Amino acid sequence: MLLRIDLKLLEPLTISGEAVVSNEIDTLEFIPGSALRGAFYHSLLQSAQTSRAEDFLGIRGPRWSPAWPLQNGDSLVPMSKAFLTDKRDPYGKTHGVLNGLHREPPGESPDGETLQWTRIRGRWLRIDGHGAAQGLGWIEFETGMPAL
Repeated sequence: MLLRIDLKLLEPLTISGEAVVSNEIDTLEFIPGSALRGAFYHSLLQSAQTSRAEDFLGIRGPRWSPAWPLQNGDSLVPMSKAFLTDKRDPYGKTHGVLNGLHREPPGESPDGETLQWTRIRGRWLRIDGHGAAQGLGWIEFETGMPAL
């Protein structure tokens, strides 16, 4: 069974991947599955339904993936480092995107142009509701800080 749950945060949330000692606050761009499970268990405690915890959090319960961000209704997932494009075509518009794990990148284009393959310059891959890649994605952060 696959469930898709869309979350809308009602207040700012900071989840750090590592401890940082400074006045800078570092946060992840997604919500880890372990944080989602903890929040769900907390809601079960608040509603006095802890007897149902095994159904949702036990070995036979669902697997929890991270809550990846959305962009215009499309999911954003981390870009694979195996995805390559020509150096002069950073977004794959001319020569396309190649999965380096699937096959060896060609050295020349069909018209004889030398190609130099490099990783895609993007952190996120945008996926539509059918699971098809739609291109690069980006995250726009909302903060409570006034613009200077």
